[in-house]
Amino acid sequence: MLNSCVMHYHTGPGPGIMVWGSIGYHSRTLLVRITCTLNSQRYISEVLELVVLPCLQDLVTAIFQQNNA
Repeated sequence: MLNSCVMHYHTGPGPGIMVWGSIGYHSRTLLVRITCTLNSQRYISEVLELVVLPCLQDLVTAIFQQNNA
């Protein structure tokens, strides 16, 4: 019995994705998959409002610090 494997190779530049997440001493957020171009409005509405704020509200002494990566 023969097993065949088909492999696909990308020869040109493909679309990229960005993944955003946050970790702390006793907590972490879910990873956020960001497709297309991320502008400031999308960052606020899709990352900060949906992910960061709920996480910070659960942590009384949390300080949000962005690393400008």
